[in-house]
Amino acid sequence: MKVFALWSPILQSDNQTTAKEASAFLADPRVEHFWDLWGFGLKTYTAQLKYPRGDTAWDIFVLYEPQLTWEDQPPDPTLWMQNRNLPQGIKYSQQLLEKELGRLIGE
Repeated sequence: MKVFALWSPILQSDNQTTAKEASAFLADPRVEHFWDLWGFGLKTYTAQLKYPRGDTAWDIFVLYEPQLTWEDQPPDPTLWMQNRNLPQGIKYSQQLLEKELGRLIGE
């Protein structure tokens, strides 16, 4: 399993230093952290996940089946959850996230 944490400037206080500090909450060798200053990831996931105009895909969890091929754009996710009480996407649940991760890694 590989985890990518994409940190982007959303709130006024978001910057590379605060992202680095927050990365301590995901201190696991399987996690790679990326600072997305220009919002490339935000724009990509906002379009792919069909967020409403004017909104941005952030505070999301995106899961993929093993062995998917990534090309110019990420493949369609196996499951995605959002943690902002929005009408689209599945509402984040720690239980569901753990269940799906377990399924994906074959537990």
